[in-house]
Amino acid sequence: MKLIYIVEDGRGNKKIGMTGDIKRRVTQLKTAIPNGIMSVMISDFMENAREIEKQLHEANKAYRLSGEWFSKVVNFCDIDFSYSTIDIARKSILTFQDSLITIAKDKELTGEMKSVLFFLMGNLEFENYITIKQVEIANQLEMQKTNVSRAMRLLVAKNIILKVKEGTTTGYKLNPTYGWKGKVENMEKAKEQMEKDKIIDFQSARGGLESPDVETYMDEIPY
Repeated sequence: MKLIYIVEDGRGNKKIGMTGDIKRRVTQLKTAIPNGIMSVMISDFMENAREIEKQLHEANKAYRLSGEWFSKVVNFCDIDFSYSTIDIARKSILTFQDSLITIAKDKELTGEMKSVLFFLMGNLEFENYITIKQVEIANQLEMQKTNVSRAMRLLVAKNIILKVKEGTTTGYKLNPTYGWKGKVENMEKAKEQMEKDKIIDFQSARGGLESPDVETYMDEIPY
């Protein structure tokens, strides 16, 4: 049995492929893709993976660049994909000093809630995706899962964590005005897209952060 993967490179192009060993395949792609891997989405293992892969290629043929590469994937053929937790590159994120001060001053964010937030920030995937499960957060922080869930609800209510949907995948992302994992040039694009999708109005909600206060980021990450 094999699974279907969708790899996004540093230019935003996507490769739809199939593998029986996603860790080995990502290792191969790290070497083969010159501008780096930004994210990896995977399906469950399935017996008819080759057929599904062909269906996905056909469904997105209008965006085909060459072979298995597409400028975008808009039709997921009702396949459920999740963002892989594979470590793609050095764990490092860009943060913003005024946002850290905002978090520190927020009296509604208790010690446990701030612990959850910092743990999420420490485990971000590229483009700010959050894939770690609440049960894992609870185990790692030695907290009750109900307290983790309460922290997540408050962080979402405060727009620090954003609930997003792409295709058939629903998940969470860190609001880019609080931090960013990925190429800096893509940060503004992400903010513009979220505002366009009416996920959040950055200008009114956060005063419109335009540039990072910290610039010691990603120097060693290969793209």
